[in-house]
Amino acid sequence: MSTIPASAIHLKNNTPSTIQQYRPFWPFRNGTFNTVFTNVYRWLIPLPPYQRYLVPTPDDDVLALYVASIGSPYALIMVHGLEGDSGSSYNRGMVRAAHQKGYDALCLNLRGCGGGLPLQPV
Repeated sequence: MSTIPASAIHLKNNTPSTIQQYRPFWPFRNGTFNTVFTNVYRWLIPLPPYQRYLVPTPDDDVLALYVASIGSPYALIMVHGLEGDSGSSYNRGMVRAAHQKGYDALCLNLRGCGGGLPLQPV
């Protein structure tokens, strides 16, 4: 296993003094406020116009793939978290961010998520 020599690592403007100088806007200094605000705010983002594809699996089940395309040759692939789906607030925010950066967005709904029941036992 090779290691990177310390002399090869160059941290520009990421010194501890620079990081310590960062002070967020006053309501965002509270972690609970950050969590609640982002969840409420992201629900205000309209659901992107998804095109749904059902991808068969070798065990006769299907995975749902939702594509929000802006015609880009590049795509961001997202897989939801526990109990999430392609319509989750964080996925809405990520699709919007991907589109703003010029990427298509692909959201994969795992088995039993997104309103569909698995065809095979989980």
